[in-house]
Amino acid sequence: MFSTGLTDLKKMMLTKSSANIQFLPFLMTCLNNLGWLYYGLLKQDGTVIIVNVIGACLQILYIVSYCYYSKSK
Repeated sequence: MFSTGLTDLKKMMLTKSSANIQFLPFLMTCLNNLGWLYYGLLKQDGTVIIVNVIGACLQILYIVSYCYYSKSK
């Protein structure tokens, strides 16, 4: 699930544009990961923490890339 943004990231890097790529899925998935990360921290569940740290980092990478390649800066 976390690698679904890689195709969009590759497309952004090749075209140097974020046109035709929606921002909302990146944002919502990042918020979802952060919510589950918080839950994992509360429950002290290492598996939930590790999986969601990786997911949140990837989503943050996608968001930063989207903002970088966005035309309106």
